[in-house]
Amino acid sequence: MLAVIIITWLIVRFKSNKRMTKIFLSISLPIFIIIQLYFWNLEFNNFVKSYVFPSRDFVCEDYGVEVKEIAIPLPKRTVFLGKEEACSPIYSTYVSDTYFLDFYKTELDSMKNRGEVLSYSYVENKDEIGFEVEISPGNKVDILIQRSEDSTGLITIEYKRN
Repeated sequence: MLAVIIITWLIVRFKSNKRMTKIFLSISLPIFIIIQLYFWNLEFNNFVKSYVFPSRDFVCEDYGVEVKEIAIPLPKRTVFLGKEEACSPIYSTYVSDTYFLDFYKTELDSMKNRGEVLSYSYVENKDEIGFEVEISPGNKVDILIQRSEDSTGLITIEYKRN
């Protein structure tokens, strides 16, 4: 950041054409501010990622030998929260609770028809709603959304081994 400020100062200082300097500053400063917001403001970073680089599905290879690898689809505008996607089950989403429930009802019905899921049921806790999915006898996955004060939600996916 300091290098960008020094370079901008040098360009402004040694440019003899003031019109070109004004054009340069009017273009470079807004770009610089947006880049700084993206890298230093987590909410803005997640908001941009939800449009440009959303997470498509949750896959965990650490379920064990007795459970086949299953890909759990994620709603639109869902962003992975963490450093690497090795079975970390926490995602931020910008969808409503009703969209979340409708999305998973449709997806779980189609997964059940394909034989990837044995059964599923609706779950409602004091601050979370979602589904408990049975993927093989005794092995379950909880897919829950927790709403925050703003428009974002937190999706957690938890595998429960028998």
